[in-house]
Amino acid sequence: MEKGFEETTMEDIAERADVARTSVFNYFPKKTAFLDEWGTRRRQRAVEAVQSEHLEDKSVSEFFQRYMAVLGELNASDRADCVVMMGASLKWNDVMTGSLLAPELSGVLERTRNKHQIRDEIDTQQAGLLLAVGYFASLATWIAAEPEPFDICEYLAKLVDLVLNGLLESPSGATKN
Repeated sequence: MEKGFEETTMEDIAERADVARTSVFNYFPKKTAFLDEWGTRRRQRAVEAVQSEHLEDKSVSEFFQRYMAVLGELNASDRADCVVMMGASLKWNDVMTGSLLAPELSGVLERTRNKHQIRDEIDTQQAGLLLAVGYFASLATWIAAEPEPFDICEYLAKLVDLVLNGLLESPSGATKN
């Protein structure tokens, strides 16, 4: 966080952790693995929050609203770290197609299909990808400006509502006169 991702070397990390450089490589074969771990830990905290509130048994909307709220709160609570780590993730990792977020969200959606909460014709992989890409795009916009351009928690809540409920006023696509 002090030097930024690009300027920090594996030697710097080993020194700070008080371990040999080879030990760092045993756990993190490349520097971008730290970014993956950072994201994994955040997602795990969101899952733990949902599980502690037993929301996996509730509606898909309640689940995703709480899950994204936790991610938003984590980002907002330490924006400086988020700017460094997410900025590096967006630059060095393929967050759009290589992130584990999309398959995790798709899995949740597939489980809700079995509870008849989503339409049968919905492609859960596509919907999970849409939520994940929306999350990353939201964060990319949020970290790009100082001061923060919007409340990330509110923005993510609106994202979930948009993805789950759509744009149209009625399912048939008809508009009111």
